[in-house]
Amino acid sequence: LYLEHSKITDFETGQILFIALFSFISALMIGFFEELIFRGGILMGLKSIFPNHKLAVILSSSVIFGLVHLSNLGAQSFWDTMNQVYMAFAVGVLFSVIFLVSENLFIPIILHTVVDTTDLFTSFFYKGSESSGFSWIIFTFSLLYLISAYYLYKKEFSNNKLI
Repeated sequence: LYLEHSKITDFETGQILFIALFSFISALMIGFFEELIFRGGILMGLKSIFPNHKLAVILSSSVIFGLVHLSNLGAQSFWDTMNQVYMAFAVGVLFSVIFLVSENLFIPIILHTVVDTTDLFTSFFYKGSESSGFSWIIFTFSLLYLISAYYLYKKEFSNNKLI
């Protein structure tokens, strides 16, 4: 879907609602399948193989999740892809911890959908604004995700020797 406008005020209400709905449905499908594969499949698979290494399992599955986003390299600029890779890693760590704490895949699916809906929706209004380098905004959000994951992990698993 290509739009020639660059500001949200250039769109009519119906167009904005369509973009919002399109973004939500796309994000829901992406969130569902990525969480099913990466948290439900890879994370749980690694956890069953290495049950006494929870932190290593979380980090390994998150590295894989981040690296899979390298597949976007041809569709977007190098720096957009690199920023997406480290953001995906950080989100992967947070979603993995949330999934292990809650034992409920639905929660990371909802969170993933919210993150991707926001990203997809705003991308319609910022065409042509590719990154020319390292993004401090994405780095800051990634750091906040990692800090949140650390504190949740520490709170839930600090007494558990399965680190």
